[in-house]
Amino acid sequence: MKIIQILLILTLFSFFFACQKGEQGDIGPAGAKGIAGVTGDKGEVGINNSKGMLVSPWVEVKAAEWQAFGSNAFRVAFTLPALTTDIANKGNVYFYMQPSGASFVYPMPYSEGNGAKFFGNLVNVNNTQGLYLYYGFIPALGSFKLTTDYKFRLVIIPAAARITTQIDWGNYESVKKYLDLKD
Repeated sequence: MKIIQILLILTLFSFFFACQKGEQGDIGPAGAKGIAGVTGDKGEVGINNSKGMLVSPWVEVKAAEWQAFGSNAFRVAFTLPALTTDIANKGNVYFYMQPSGASFVYPMPYSEGNGAKFFGNLVNVNNTQGLYLYYGFIPALGSFKLTTDYKFRLVIIPAAARITTQIDWGNYESVKKYLDLKD
């Protein structure tokens, strides 16, 4: 019986030392580079800054794309999948426009000296948020058909976005600097 106990103790003892972890080995050579993955689909306008705001790219509207709306206005419609009902109801949306070839950006609504006015309006069409851009004029002053192309940009601020500094939203250069936008 003593021999069995001694053999059992020696077996456990040798098993204990045989299972101990050794020293870390050298790092092996790097493996071959894998193949590139498939490029994904382009996403919609999304949060593209650390401030939690949505910024659209500049969208160019040709003079011929404006459609007559009533007797004293023209409009262009856009859908914006990134603009949710919650943002439209609780957040803020700022519109900016720039005549083609100009260097200055105008905040909207924008009124010209001849009574013409540019403005934007959020809409819900078939449960999709979108917007209309309008160009209106005073009929007594004449009919003003657009002959210039324009670019438009939106800055959409969800209610949850944190604005920690005073910003002049009517001054595009101030907005551009605050959001670190590249035109």
